[in-house]
Amino acid sequence: MVKKYKTKPCEIEAIQWTGYNEKQVCDFVKEKHFVSWDGDLMLVTHKGEVKACIGDYIIKGLRGEFYPCEPDVFVKMYELID
Repeated sequence: MVKKYKTKPCEIEAIQWTGYNEKQVCDFVKEKHFVSWDGDLMLVTHKGEVKACIGDYIIKGLRGEFYPCEPDVFVKMYELID
């Protein structure tokens, strides 16, 4: 039987990749990234390398992992905490 689920409330940390804020992203994700020749940010994850395009948000997951999220999805799922 198929059941419905909803996400539990949780706080995350994230930064938006602008293409010009490599230092800030580096400070956030530590050594787990590099920038490709075409300006895409590559995140090194336990699943391999994942591309974050300019404009994507880099999210620190609940287990300390980092992954990209497209801006339109990010604004639907998250709101800024004061």
